Amino acid sequence: MFGIMGLLQSACAVILVLLAIGIYRQKPDIRSIESDLARQPLVTHAMLAFLLTMILAGSLGLSQGVFAMPAEFIDTFGLIIHEGGHFLTSWAGRFVHLLGGTLFEIGVPAVLTIWFLRANCKRLGAMTLTWMSVALFSAATYSGDAQNLELNLLGSSDLIEHKMLGHDWYNMLTMLGMLEAAPLVSDVFWSMALVAGLAAIAVLGWAVLAEHRAKAVFDQKLS
Repeated sequence: MFGIMGLLQSACAVILVLLAIGIYRQKPDIRSIESDLARQPLVTHAMLAFLLTMILAGSLGLSQGVFAMPAEFIDTFGLIIHEGGHFLTSWAGRFVHLLGGTLFEIGVPAVLTIWFLRANCKRLGAMTLTWMSVALFSAATYSGDAQNLELNLLGSSDLIEHKMLGHDWYNMLTMLGMLEAAPLVSDVFWSMALVAGLAAIAVLGWAVLAEHRAKAVFDQKLS
């Protein structure tokens, strides 16, 4: 089982590293991308706002079927980063290795969000902030399962002994002597996820409103 998991984690790490190298080599002009998004008509921004809202609703379990698919897709992509994070932190000791999955799953979209917002790319920042929200909801579910061990884990059987060995948050909280605090940890992640999801929608609205005001001022100066 652990041999298979090692292969899966190393494959995910390769995918993650190749994506990072690809982005680095391409050196995308994020301000140009943001400008292209800003030039889109209002209906496009409305559709983007609806998408971010739908992702948040899917993460909260308020939508089903096709409406839940965007959140599920992001969550699946986050799983690749999660497993890659385990491999990339495997050198740092057992605790950091266990933490590495959640750390990378949340950290990658968090770093991108900071990068975009510092560059005043609010639309891109709103998208990655929504991604971070999904990752935080995933961490809330995972950490909240540390006591009951009911989740189906990748590469693990249904045997409780296997789940105990392969459950990141069960092992981390047990090592810290804080297994009884699993619900609290889950609630903290859940609250952060909700704030991030709502903030993403607010940031997008702020960007559209600021653009509208800037155009209004420009048109007034021309008239």
